[in-house]
Amino acid sequence: MSFLLFAARKMQLKREINANSYEQIVVQNQLQAAQKRVSQFQEHMTAMKNMTSVFAQGLQASANQAAYAQYAQSNTDELAEKLRKQQAGEQVSFTNEDYQRLSQIATVGQQGGAALAQAFSAVSDSIFTSVSNVQLAVLQAESTRLENKQTSLKTEGQLLAAEYQEYDQAISSAIKEATPKFGLA
Repeated sequence: MSFLLFAARKMQLKREINANSYEQIVVQNQLQAAQKRVSQFQEHMTAMKNMTSVFAQGLQASANQAAYAQYAQSNTDELAEKLRKQQAGEQVSFTNEDYQRLSQIATVGQQGGAALAQAFSAVSDSIFTSVSNVQLAVLQAESTRLENKQTSLKTEGQLLAAEYQEYDQAISSAIKEATPKFGLA
């Protein structure tokens, strides 16, 4: 009679092993999805940083252009007049002295633009780094949780398989014990 109990437990173990295997597959799929989200997030952050660097370069260029425009608006000397005419589309000839003064104006504009671009880049980088650290921590915590669950399921599956083997042997022993002996041996 004990072999029937062993057989029932063996069938129950087989169902548990199958359920465990299915759960391992589900967790593996979730883990792969979580790891994919981590890599996609990192790619998106890199793309966003690249976009802000392009914007910072645009800020620098517009600051340089603004320096020329401000000079042309605020000064009444001959160079400012030439710049206003050039902006209006007229042909203007510049002297070497004009080019030197324009170079000085460009240097001031570039320095201002560089400072503005650097400040913008620093602020945006710190924002992206903060967001990235928080979001990556959340995504990596999910990934770690799933890895731990997967390890636990594998261990549980191994224990169930070992118990299944034990019941397989127990059934064989129980059948041998339950077999009548007719004194021939």
